[in-house]
Amino acid sequence: MNLQEIVNFGECGYIEYKSEWYWDLNTNSPKDTDWGEFIKDVLALINANSSSIEKTRYLVIGYDESNNDYYNFNLTDENYPNLSKKMKDKLRNFISEFSKIKFKLELKKTNKGNIILISIEQPIMLHALSKNIKTRTIEYPKNTVLGRVHNEGNYGKYDSVGILSEEEKEEIKSKLQQPLNNFSTKRRKKSIQATINSYLEVNNSFKLNNDTSKNSDELDKYYEFYELIGTSEQYFLYISDISIKATIDKFKKDIFSKLDNKLIELIVLTDAPKETTKNRRKENLEKYLKESKINHFKIHFIDDFGKDFLYRDHIEPFLFDKDYQNTKYFIDSHVTSKERPSEELKASEVISSWFQEEDNPVIVLTGEGGIGKTTLAKYFLNNTLKNLTDDKQYVLFLDSATLVGKLKESRIHSIYDLYKVDTDEKKSPSFTDSLFKLSIDNGSFIIVLDGLDEIISKLGDDFQLISFLERIYQDYCFNLSKTKIIITCRDSVWEEAVSGKKIAHLPPKSIYSMKAFNFEQVEEFFRTCFKNEQDSDKLEKKAKSFVEKLITTTGNKSNENIYSPFILDRIREIILDNISEQQLEDLFDDSYNLDSLCFSKSNRNDYFIYSVCKREIIKTQITVEDQIKLLCSLCKYNDLLSHYEFCNELKNILNRKATKQDEHSFISHPFIYSNDSRTKIGLKYDFLKDFFLKF
Repeated sequence: MNLQEIVNFGECGYIEYKSEWYWDLNTNSPKDTDWGEFIKDVLALINANSSSIEKTRYLVIGYDESNNDYYNFNLTDENYPNLSKKMKDKLRNFISEFSKIKFKLELKKTNKGNIILISIEQPIMLHALSKNIKTRTIEYPKNTVLGRVHNEGNYGKYDSVGILSEEEKEEIKSKLQQPLNNFSTKRRKKSIQATINSYLEVNNSFKLNNDTSKNSDELDKYYEFYELIGTSEQYFLYISDISIKATIDKFKKDIFSKLDNKLIELIVLTDAPKETTKNRRKENLEKYLKESKINHFKIHFIDDFGKDFLYRDHIEPFLFDKDYQNTKYFIDSHVTSKERPSEELKASEVISSWFQEEDNPVIVLTGEGGIGKTTLAKYFLNNTLKNLTDDKQYVLFLDSATLVGKLKESRIHSIYDLYKVDTDEKKSPSFTDSLFKLSIDNGSFIIVLDGLDEIISKLGDDFQLISFLERIYQDYCFNLSKTKIIITCRDSVWEEAVSGKKIAHLPPKSIYSMKAFNFEQVEEFFRTCFKNEQDSDKLEKKAKSFVEKLITTTGNKSNENIYSPFILDRIREIILDNISEQQLEDLFDDSYNLDSLCFSKSNRNDYFIYSVCKREIIKTQITVEDQIKLLCSLCKYNDLLSHYEFCNELKNILNRKATKQDEHSFISHPFIYSNDSRTKIGLKYDFLKDFFLKF
């Protein structure tokens, strides 16, 4: 859940709110009882109760549930680093086996000030106090197991802290068995085996020495050691991010102390840290290795090693080096999830929160054509990637509208199949399936599959959507699981494709439906569009007048049907063409021609598209009939047309050879796309195909 979802959910067995910190941060003089309160609350959330199994726990410090608002408790960017360090130290010192807990501490900025969000994933065991603590009301001895219990008078809410009964502890232990097995498997599969296999694939002069290569037999002290032999020897060591020092000590005892040559140079690979910086992690590793008298090594993070030594050249074409276009007037939409369809959330917050989550590789954005799915994805990439600290970011943007024209074979089983269709394999013949999988699992680039509905519609039963989605989890989330894939799809096509079917691994919380703008968002959109124009207020008023006319004329019962970003953006273009009040009236006074062209005046898409085409008569002197004929003819093609093909279509419609002015007039049409050189021409919006194919 993102922050907004958490504060909207309400306190329960796994969510707790604190309106302010446990003492006045300005005084910076906590008592032992203050820390005792903090440790008590966190430990209770860690264990929670038998009804909260497999739930992520959240503690929000700085949210007042009684007022439904955030509270400023003087947390600053300056005092937070020292406070967060002390918080972690206290928890490590007072909670048993704290290193086994997946714990995340974040500073979040709100309109009222900074707050703290603590997230705790489902633990694999019950945890207890490792030392006595004293709170403001009671003292808890060492080995006490705290949890979330019933609040007196509010049975069933589990929003109080208490000592867990023996019966409750046994119930929790019983329910923990399956999550424990999942956790163990997950931790054990964090490995460099796939990296070593890919290294051997790229460097085929080496082979693995199976006699000397060995893996640790302990989950909490897990390492992998590989010796590669060829013209020389290379030695790889993987150190798990759990109990690093103990793991290095075990490796020294098991392997290093028995090596004849202590001067070998180890290539040490490890996981990128979550709660500290990469430099800090490297410094600690270096310190622990040298304390164990292991002095010759080079340290790499697994994902960085892949980029630097295995597939850098292959992902370089995906380099994100400039912003995606058409996000200039972006206004945040609302979305609802399949998990909680009645609750509207901000789209940008949802996708940003998803991007930060681990082991959540896919987000699906559904909605009608023109609702802003692609714009949201591009806006997110523009704003997220430029703020990341790494030097280079990579995106594989798969545009289905372009892909469908290249689908020579009907069998598409995986993302890799789509990549091969999209890319000239002759330019990158050695980016093999296994390297591709490794690079995605390492999180080396983001994938956007834009307009999956196009592929579903093109291939029909030959494209198995459920199998395609499940293979994402099986093939591209097998180790580090840093995979991030954004899928956009029209809602009607998605619903039909998944109707009555279960998608393994893809939870309802990862599928979102985008909503049309509300009136406030419409106002914000036009305000943003015209703010730098002369007479901006007048232009805004005229644009809103156009919207109102469209609502009135079509007799829409729901204004939402008019507030589509696509329609609003076309209205912006019309208004910026300096349309007069009379011309605006004329656009809505032509019901006869509407009927003769088989348009429905009560259908907002029919009426709006007709209005746009009618407006083009003033600019280009091309009749609505000829515009519609050309737009319909473009729908016959799955790919963009060459300039020659486009001119042939134009000639057939006009019944004469097209002039340069004809070409210019049609190519500049609001519904037609052309690249800068005019060598590729087609429909600007793929969803319009459905509209024009009905004629």
